[in-house]
Amino acid sequence: MSAFLIGAALLRFGGFERVAPLIVFNRLERGVNEENIRITLWKGVIEASSQTHFIGLGIGQFKARFAEFFRDSANQDVYEMVTFGYYLTAHSDYFTVLIVYGIVGLICYLSYLFVAARKRFYQLQLPASPDLRRFQHLQVLLLLSVVVFGFAHESFTSGIYWFTLTFATKNLQGIQEVKGEER
Repeated sequence: MSAFLIGAALLRFGGFERVAPLIVFNRLERGVNEENIRITLWKGVIEASSQTHFIGLGIGQFKARFAEFFRDSANQDVYEMVTFGYYLTAHSDYFTVLIVYGIVGLICYLSYLFVAARKRFYQLQLPASPDLRRFQHLQVLLLLSVVVFGFAHESFTSGIYWFTLTFATKNLQGIQEVKGEER
């Protein structure tokens, strides 16, 4: 709540204009000549994965070895992060799984998403009550959001991500049976 109040105060009293260009709009001020930071990170993840023969670095090792993989980066933002001793995430669920767990982990994760999507679309073909059908549509939308946002955002550390994934893949067939018995 306090972060919300501080943010509202910055927006209201003009402090945002003084802080934001230094942090948020740094990339925009440099222009479009420089490669997008996500592309730089994704290329670095692929190079780092190939150096480790796609078996994965392990949990926390990408952070620990970030400078090793990006010290020669041409991207100014990445170079500054390495210079100041900071690190960036892979900015993608898929690339994060690749660098941390390797190609086997990525295949398992993609298989899980594929099987979950297949089940959700199969259940939409079965007859269901209107209430259950609404839940099923919501599940499909949530699962699609996990798949789409996984391309450009790393969300494994977010509780909302895990709730969304759990709800999107939960089998609701038992709800229809219980509801049918109560009536």
